[in-house]
Amino acid sequence: MSRRKNRRRGGSQQDQPAQERVLEAGHAASQVNPVIQPDGGGRSSVADLVLVRNARILQGKAVPEQPTGRKDVPTDGKRPVIEVADRQIEDRALNRSEEVRKEIWRSAEENRRYYHQQLTLDTHPKPWFHYLKQRFQYAEFIMIDPDMAQALLQSQVLKDGSSANRKIKGWLLEEYKRDFVSGRWIPSDEGIGINLSGCLFNGQHRLTAIVETGISYPLWITFNVLDEAKFVTDSGAKRTTSEKLQMVVDTKLGGRVAGMLKAIMRGTADRMKFSDPEVAEFAAKWEHVIAWVKDNVPALRAEVQAAIAKAYLWYGEEKIKPFCDRIANIQFDGDGDPAKALFVALQRAKVNRMNSVGVAYRKALAAIEADIEGRTIQKLQGASREQDIFVWLPGWELPPGAAYNQQS
Repeated sequence: MSRRKNRRRGGSQQDQPAQERVLEAGHAASQVNPVIQPDGGGRSSVADLVLVRNARILQGKAVPEQPTGRKDVPTDGKRPVIEVADRQIEDRALNRSEEVRKEIWRSAEENRRYYHQQLTLDTHPKPWFHYLKQRFQYAEFIMIDPDMAQALLQSQVLKDGSSANRKIKGWLLEEYKRDFVSGRWIPSDEGIGINLSGCLFNGQHRLTAIVETGISYPLWITFNVLDEAKFVTDSGAKRTTSEKLQMVVDTKLGGRVAGMLKAIMRGTADRMKFSDPEVAEFAAKWEHVIAWVKDNVPALRAEVQAAIAKAYLWYGEEKIKPFCDRIANIQFDGDGDPAKALFVALQRAKVNRMNSVGVAYRKALAAIEADIEGRTIQKLQGASREQDIFVWLPGWELPPGAAYNQQS
């Protein structure tokens, strides 16, 4: 079968826009996590992964190397890859978290009823967040429903119709919506602030996500915040995705791992963005692939690592390993070696500071294609947008015909 036909594994999905295909794969993956219920019964696998890894750290145990073979690696996407030696510690951490989550949901719903009741009893109703419990700054979990969220958003609209807050970032809003729908969102101490003037000054993306999804969710709301506090909001050092991934898996590749995982997930859908919980779930499912990349091409650009990782999954280690060895060791088989063509193209892009998203990925695809087909190339041309090694199936599963599937 020709290389072009191989690329079309996954049926007519190749005819869909790349971003739409990626969304389908990620949406199905989220179905392993039920939507959070009012009693806090629903859970996010990301939350469980963090708890299990933290339990191992508390025991002072090093995380063992994960196998690169197929048979010993869980693939259901529901449980952590890591195994904790003392299961009692793991279970205690999970049970404690579940107990606290239920209390968060209970108290949040109780607080929601309080504000609704105050609104009902008032003969001259005000916005619900104007019925303050204390004179000074205080905070509590409140089950924010779409109507409450909309009222908060309306408080930041000025008389001329403009907003007192920043513009909504469409890509971030879509990430939040997917996290709410899938139940990946984890309640935290990062609150939504209402200042002394009774106006919202942060949290508009979360609130808009609640309005557009129609999902009620417990949020940590802080009242009576100083008006001038808006100047220092969000000024702390934000954890990078790679730093967050260290709480879930043994990243091995350091700061490069997040970029590689996102490139594997999006393929040729260059504009597709993912939330940190989405990347964490993918990382947990394919953690052994991270280890394989680290062992074979640890120093290449993240997008090139991603293309090689997909080639490893589709073609198998035997076919892609020689290509990896040549480019990693900078030892090529003459001027027509595809690995050399890719190396030269990457060096030229580095010198010229050409770092556009997706360019290195598609150049790596073209080089891998030539190598698999036994062709020589003098100058590398990037693969077209429509061409990729394979299309992810729903749930981030491999399509039929992948060499990796046949190893199990």
